Amino acid sequence: MPWTNRSVATAGTVHLGADLDGLTSYAAALTRKEIPADPFLLVGQMSVADPSHSPPGTESLWSYTHLPFRRQWRAEDIATHADRMEEVLEEAAPGFRSLILGRHVAGPAELEKGDPSLVGGALGGGTAAAYQQLFLRPIPGLGRADTPVDGPRG
Repeated sequence: MPWTNRSVATAGTVHLGADLDGLTSYAAALTRKEIPADPFLLVGQMSVADPSHSPPGTESLWSYTHLPFRRQWRAEDIATHADRMEEVLEEAAPGFRSLILGRHVAGPAELEKGDPSLVGGALGGGTAAAYQQLFLRPIPGLGRADTPVDGPRG
């Protein structure tokens, strides 16, 4: 990757496209069920973490962003947003687009089809609301394999 900031070249994960104010605007657009004009990206440089992910002399990179939850997405909306994601990468790494040998885009429907737990393509498998996190889940302690209900012992 021809990163402008060369120190990014050794990072396994890179966040691009927004500062704190930008993230606030991005989250607000998602809440309004709008596609944010400027994508915020999470980029994984697989070859940095493990060179065996790519043949010698090449790199393997993935990126994702968040879209507002909708049951149906038009393919052209997904393609347009993927192009905008590439623009963010190109800005941070001029010449990036000319190096692409292959691209696979999976929208929310494709993600859910591959794993039904990803309802609507939600990578977290559902809500990230506080009431579903760690010890706050329905009853504290139910994250274990056992339950508070005694039953017959074999």
